[in-house]
Amino acid sequence: MTKVQNFTGINVSKTSFNVAIEKDGKIQSKEFLYTEVGMKSCLNFIPSQRWCVMESTGTYHCRLANFLFENNIRVSVVNPLSAKRYSQALMSRTKKDKEDCQKLIEYGKGMVVEF
Repeated sequence: MTKVQNFTGINVSKTSFNVAIEKDGKIQSKEFLYTEVGMKSCLNFIPSQRWCVMESTGTYHCRLANFLFENNIRVSVVNPLSAKRYSQALMSRTKKDKEDCQKLIEYGKGMVVEF
């Protein structure tokens, strides 16, 4: 069992999705339209060897999760209540898309392991 350190947080909504990466100790984020073009351009934003973490959002997350998986990017779709409780344990109370992506990076570091 190995702890993975290189995570990307993704927050998906009906018409767009936000992606946050950690690079050189700083968080960079970008919003993409939830279209074929948007999904393809997010591949250029996500560095190689990353593990993407996104919350289950009914059906909204499915198309993006499948797209990333088909492009050889590892993806974890997590229970939104679990991610929320993890964020609360860190004493975070923000509820903005950009900050949610950052919290998903932290969630990945703390909770996702590779077997």
